[in-house]
Amino acid sequence: GCVNLTRIVVSKTHPKYDSRCNCNAIIETATNKLIQGCKTTVIPDSVVEIAPFAFYESYITEIEIPDSVEKIGSAAFAANSELRRISLSRNITEIECNAFAGCEKLETIDLPPLLTTLESGLFSLCRNLRVFINEGITKIDDGALCGCYGIEVAKENNRYDSREGCNCVVETATNTIIEGGRDVYIPDSIQDISLFALVRCN
Repeated sequence: GCVNLTRIVVSKTHPKYDSRCNCNAIIETATNKLIQGCKTTVIPDSVVEIAPFAFYESYITEIEIPDSVEKIGSAAFAANSELRRISLSRNITEIECNAFAGCEKLETIDLPPLLTTLESGLFSLCRNLRVFINEGITKIDDGALCGCYGIEVAKENNRYDSREGCNCVVETATNTIIEGGRDVYIPDSIQDISLFALVRCN
């Protein structure tokens, strides 16, 4: 919640942490994990992981995550109500729960092609976000898209669909709605609606 924090510098002689490339962040040197950032952070392309809560409520408006990053920790970018644009690394394989929860002004995001799971609360309360579920997503946890504006599933996805423009994620094999966006349409083919599927869908 340090809303005016714009500069972070680690001593060059520090044995455990660094702020390489004038990045305005704290990086764990041995693991190349970004521990803490601020609203002026530029993530170096040597960082492989972003720690839980690293940018929590840091008042960032946009950020680019380089292709060196493979993992984003829980709530890493949560509660950034002014975040409008984020560019994700194409090499990310894991994004933990609630990573972008409460990013109210985020409108679009491109899911990395290597990502297979949308964890619980991942984009919860991102009320302006339109999410495109690509063919690589094979698991969506409860509440991953709770309160999102729009949801569309790629036709190539073998597990989920968004039939008839329903603005939902439907588990194809069971005809079950598991997540819904705003202004949901329920097709006649739907047989079940899962727990919390339509929470905050207005």
